[in-house]
Formats: sequence, structure tokens, C-alpha cells
Amino acid sequence: MKNDIFNTIEKSDLDLFEVIGFDKEHNALGFIYDVAFNADRKFGINAEDKGYMVQMALHYNPFVEDVRASYAVCDNEPVYEREYLPTDEEKEVFKEKIHEWQEDFELKREFIRDYVLHFAKEMNLSCEMNNEVFQIRNMADNCIVFSSKEPEMEQWVGKAVVLEFDEKNDKATVSCPELGMRVEFIPVENTESEDEEIEM
Repeated sequence: MKNDIFNTIEKSDLDLFEVIGFDKEHNALGFIYDVAFNADRKFGINAEDKGYMVQMALHYNPFVEDVRASYAVCDNEPVYEREYLPTDEEKEVFKEKIHEWQEDFELKREFIRDYVLHFAKEMNLSCEMNNEVFQIRNMADNCIVFSSKEPEMEQWVGKAVVLEFDEKNDKATVSCPELGMRVEFIPVENTESEDEEIEM
């Protein structure tokens, strides 16, 4: 932990304890980390004197590229949990730690596979634009399942979208029936823009 005004968390401060996988409560992949910094000083708590340990949870949606954090004071079970609002620098640290476990294409594959096969009870997809990024959101549970900066996606905004997942080949396809357009994204290594091939 840096000795700065924010006691900024560094990569060496976090040790991966458990990978939760898709967490429906947060619509994101979940990761639990043991902390190697002075949690009492960082969070303004008094866990060490009470014999408690502190862990951090990170939740990450690779299609949004945002990370949310919380910490838990634990005995055998969490006895106190609270959301933590990281600085921009810490957000980057957290994303780097997550990508130490899996690269971006693997995270996207894991996210879509778990969400579609186990958690998406209803699909009501729509395309929207957010800060020049086109996102496909499941309106049934507010989960974002795809994003792209391709200008052709502007035609999709406000229209119904269909998501299909090929479990055997780990392939996902989003399509807009009204426009007769589809995007097949195959998360494979060294494919930086798997969402760019828009088919008519």
C-alpha cells in the first residue's frame, strides 16, 4: 500500500483466494482476494485487535470494463461487509490483478458461457449507446452482454436483439432480426476485436 494521501492499494497487496465465477447479484465475474496491507488503516476499522481477517471482493464485467469492489471482515464467515469506492488508480490495479488470472478474451468467454447457460432466465435484449460505445443489455435483469465501437452498430440502437450461444464451440452470436444483421464473436487468443465482423 502506498504511503500517499489515499493509502492507495497496489498489486502486491492482493493475493487471489477464490474465483467465484459469474455472480448474479452483481451481473459480473467475482473474485475474492486476501489482503496484504494494513486493512485497519485503509478502511478505518479495528479488525486486527479483534482477531478478524479482511478480504476484498472484486466484480468485473469484461464488456463494460468497470470493476466494483467491497471488503469483508471475516471470522469463519463474513461478519461485516461494505462497498469500497476505489480511486481511478486502484481501479486499474484491480483490473490488472483480474487479468493476471485470465486474459480479456477468456474473461468474456467465461462470462457469456456462465450467464447464458446458468443465469439468464429471460432474454429481452436491446442495443443502446453509452459514451460512444454500443452496448447490448438484457432489460430483464440489466446485464450487459456485449459491447462494440463499430459505427454500423448505430443502426441497432433501440431495436430488439437476439443472443445465441454455441456451447460446443464456445461461440456467441448477437443479431438484429429487424435489420437482418448479425455479429459473431468468438473469444479466441490474439483476437483483439472479435466483435468487428458484422454480417448482413
